[in-house]
Amino acid sequence: MYSQGESFFYEINDDEVEFNVLANIEYEDKEYIIAENLEGDTFIFFYDDTEENIELVEFDVEASEIISYWKDEFDEDDSPVDLGDEDYYDREDRLDTSINDIYSDEEKGFF
Repeated sequence: MYSQGESFFYEINDDEVEFNVLANIEYEDKEYIIAENLEGDTFIFFYDDTEENIELVEFDVEASEIISYWKDEFDEDDSPVDLGDEDYYDREDRLDTSINDIYSDEEKGFF
């Protein structure tokens, strides 16, 4: 199966289209690949693990259910890392202090 971030090509209407994998999910005991094309359109592919074959899922009720399930499971607002602006700048200040402690003024010119 393709991993998140990988690209693959799939033939649609005799045209080879490049897709970028957004996620791999299991839905109702089947494995699916959620991918987008270069225009940013989302597509669902069924992945048959036994034959190592992928097949485009036509956009219908099943595809919309899979997308809804994926969006519910992958809620960007629940990100485990939430760096506010102040946290980001605090980290830069700490990094700058550690560089000052480690390198001489002449060596710092290389950064």
